[in-house]
Amino acid sequence: MFSLRQRLIDARTSLTMRRRMLRMRELCDAGAAPMSVFFYHRVANSYPNMWTIPRDQFKRHMEYSREHATLISLAELQRRSRLGFNSEPTVSITMDDAYAENNEFAIPFMVDRGIPCTYFVTVGNVKNGTPFLHDVKRKRPLPVNSIAEIRAMADAGIEIGLHTRSHFDFSGPATAEDIRVEIATAADELSQWIGKPIKYFAFPYGMPQHLSPIVIDAVRDAGMDGYCSAYGAYNFPGDDPFHIRRIHGDPQKAMFRNWITYDESKVRKNQTIHLNTVPLSRPLRTMFVITSMPVGGAETLLVNLINRFDPNRIRPEIACLKEPGPLGEMISDRHVVHHGLLGNKWDVRVLGRLSQLMRDRRTDAVVTVGAGDKMFWGRLAARRAGVPVICSAIHSTGWPDGIGKLNRMLTKITDAFIACADHHGRHLSEVERFPQDRVHVVRNGVDCNKFVPNAVARQTLRAELSVPQSAKLVGIVAALRVEKNHAMFVDVAKQVVAARADTHFVIIGDGPERPGIESLIQSHGLADRVHLLGTRHDIPALIAAMDLFLLCSHNEASPVSILEALASEVPVISTRVGSVAESVIEGETGYLVACDDRASMSNHVLGLLDDDGRRGALGRRGREVVMQIGSLESMVMGYTNLIETIYAKKRGFPSPAGSDTTDNHSSASTSAFPNLTPSVGKCQSVH
Repeated sequence: MFSLRQRLIDARTSLTMRRRMLRMRELCDAGAAPMSVFFYHRVANSYPNMWTIPRDQFKRHMEYSREHATLISLAELQRRSRLGFNSEPTVSITMDDAYAENNEFAIPFMVDRGIPCTYFVTVGNVKNGTPFLHDVKRKRPLPVNSIAEIRAMADAGIEIGLHTRSHFDFSGPATAEDIRVEIATAADELSQWIGKPIKYFAFPYGMPQHLSPIVIDAVRDAGMDGYCSAYGAYNFPGDDPFHIRRIHGDPQKAMFRNWITYDESKVRKNQTIHLNTVPLSRPLRTMFVITSMPVGGAETLLVNLINRFDPNRIRPEIACLKEPGPLGEMISDRHVVHHGLLGNKWDVRVLGRLSQLMRDRRTDAVVTVGAGDKMFWGRLAARRAGVPVICSAIHSTGWPDGIGKLNRMLTKITDAFIACADHHGRHLSEVERFPQDRVHVVRNGVDCNKFVPNAVARQTLRAELSVPQSAKLVGIVAALRVEKNHAMFVDVAKQVVAARADTHFVIIGDGPERPGIESLIQSHGLADRVHLLGTRHDIPALIAAMDLFLLCSHNEASPVSILEALASEVPVISTRVGSVAESVIEGETGYLVACDDRASMSNHVLGLLDDDGRRGALGRRGREVVMQIGSLESMVMGYTNLIETIYAKKRGFPSPAGSDTTDNHSSASTSAFPNLTPSVGKCQSVH
């Protein structure tokens, strides 16, 4: 019967091999390849039992591992787990207990071939030379290693780990003294034998009921790098690196082959085991879904956000439905950037691709960025993939990036709608009608150490433009799209230059409206006064070179560009849209005008260009405001706390320390925004 079972397993493995290979390739391409850790006890040809494997079979296991995977140490496995990326199948070898026969074949075999191995030692049995109780009960007391042999293994490059002092069963009662003797004291003694620190611990028996949280804490306190279980499960990139899951090195090659070629049914079976350890003991794998990453406000904000996450709490990656864009390519050396998931507007297969990617990456949280297709497909795929946390970060208040009926249908599966300012939060609850208890405000933030006044930058840009150093510069940073209303900027430039010929205007950004803007500049005769700089990556220096910053948009939520300008002590004159009034405070940090009110904007520009003292005072106050309400650090903590809190709630954990949501994001309600009016969206008339 036993032989028949093995033949059936081997047959199943062979019949499904093509599917296994394709699936493994997909996981490798996604950086989510499984990492298998096998454990053995005794390699010998005599006295066969459940924990003994014959020498020739052990040799076949090692050869098969080398042929179909990369053999790595436990330390390397942990490194890949922390990185959250592994593009190849790997195998790690461990051995438990410390049987003397291992020194006759298995250890020399692995040392000669450079196979990394961690050898877990039961200290008391080796010290006293006594056989293991489970062998004695079977009336077959087998010899154990000597201290000299353990020391020789360590000298030969074998990693020596701890398997307790007495092969203690932690599924039953254990006193504090038991734990101290079995863990800390035993580790110290083993370390003295080999002259090296003990980095790893393996639980005897290693099933879920044996993995005592108190013992795990004792392993941490003893300064070890990780612990091993033995209930049969893969390790995946992004898993808690302190917990190393192991698989029994079954003497029958069919079972071994079944595991190493990736049996997806084992994943479904074993990954549902949740150990009672410290919640959120690993960073949360968070996928941000966006259409593409051109140079724009929301995209730049996303880059700054993921660059600043604490990697011990949030491990971010980007999924671009279309091309990665300039910013996606720029960050691809530091972050995982997926792209090419959506073939065209009507490509419904994106749902399968995206949900499979989330499963492969074992995503804990999904945050869609913006409205439209990414908001719809990202949330639907997350629900289909079983992602615990589903959020939508929204950066607009309607046209041209509206929510739409299909996106409203997914409200029930969305854990949080993230607004980027207080005013915007009220819009999402009162205008968009999202549930108030799911609307959270995480204010946009900028790096106040990067956006600073810079006298050298002022000189450099004027030299680049070949204009006098005394020339005044007025600028805008915005994608060249119709809603950004660059036509108003050019018209204002015409009026200002007519009154002050020493003024120059710079437009930073690119987009579909460029030909129309170029034509308008020519028709106004401003080719030598309005400079189109296109896409630039030196934005902090360019903004610091300006005397004034303008925003002419028809529609905004909370534009990052004005925060960057204010942080650089550059006053802002803007149309009264969205949440701009929260940072552009009339007469304190700049001025607000009605939508398309070219005359008022021109008058404010001329007034400030003529008053250096007033302009400087507005700039200094602007930086103070940004430091108070718009820092990058506060935005990063807002996202971190929100994601962690929702995840903990979904998983039944207590909210993690430091994730009190009251300061960093709040539910949008009337009482939450007492000083704001409910009218947000397109330009509002100012009477």
